[in-house]
Amino acid sequence: VIPAALLAAGVACGIAGLFPGYLAGASLAQQPAELVPHVAYLAVWSASALLIGFGGTRLRAGALLAAGMSIVTFGFFFADAGTVIAGGAHLMGAGLVLSLVGWLLCAAGSAVAFRVGSAGAPGRPFGHEIGIALALTIAALGTAVAFAPSWDSYTLRTSAGATQSLTAGNAFANPAPVIAGNVAVMVALVAVVVAAALWRPIRLRTALLAGAILPMAAQAISALVMLGEGTSPSQFGISPAQAAQAGLTISSGLTPAFWIYCVFVAALVVISARMLIPSRSAARAGHWSGGRVQPGPASDLYARQLPVAAQDDAG
Repeated sequence: VIPAALLAAGVACGIAGLFPGYLAGASLAQQPAELVPHVAYLAVWSASALLIGFGGTRLRAGALLAAGMSIVTFGFFFADAGTVIAGGAHLMGAGLVLSLVGWLLCAAGSAVAFRVGSAGAPGRPFGHEIGIALALTIAALGTAVAFAPSWDSYTLRTSAGATQSLTAGNAFANPAPVIAGNVAVMVALVAVVVAAALWRPIRLRTALLAGAILPMAAQAISALVMLGEGTSPSQFGISPAQAAQAGLTISSGLTPAFWIYCVFVAALVVISARMLIPSRSAARAGHWSGGRVQPGPASDLYARQLPVAAQDDAG
């Protein structure tokens, strides 16, 4: 009850934080590109609270789902707070305060659920799992690296034919506290994915992976939403009157780094889905003869996993 209540309280604070000013007076509800990731976070934490409320194996899955989300999103919220640290307290709105409190409550709820539910721990991979673990690690590293470069590209044209191309969104082109938050996101993603690749019980590792992957997928969706919103000349310090006088037009797009990022995120999703297959087929593996399972690599693997499975079924 306690972890589910903490998560529910955190989600309530997060929802309340969508409407007041977040940074520099603008609320998240007024900025669709910023709203999308936060709604995704709240949806995952809400699902985690429901799973935890059911107890048993669902509690463990909910704890890992919420833990993965809380660990990875820490960097995003720290980067937002870093904007205030670098720019001054006047930038902080009530929406940011409520959102930070919401994250703290959800993180606490996931930690309590993890402790109560005995959700497992990383272990030594078996032979057939090493390749999948390596693939997940490479995909996580690729996602982290592709997260850093600029994603947004702009082309400015005037009626006189002058053209200028710009890029924006580099994770390291920010004040130091914001950079620290972005680095925390990249490090946390890789750490959680590697831990999930080695997690025992096997059936719960996908929940931890989902908690880490979903916030990164939400960032890609946010970039696409921002692309559809169009670009105002004021983003470049040009007033509408000056833009009209110069016949300025602005076209926006996404850099190759963004699409590379999407490929790596998609790879994480596909590999995570693939990891479900061994756990389903392990009980059917082995060589049958006269109604008995003969010793072999597959049957030995099932025998090693049997105590863990029995513990899961006991709830």
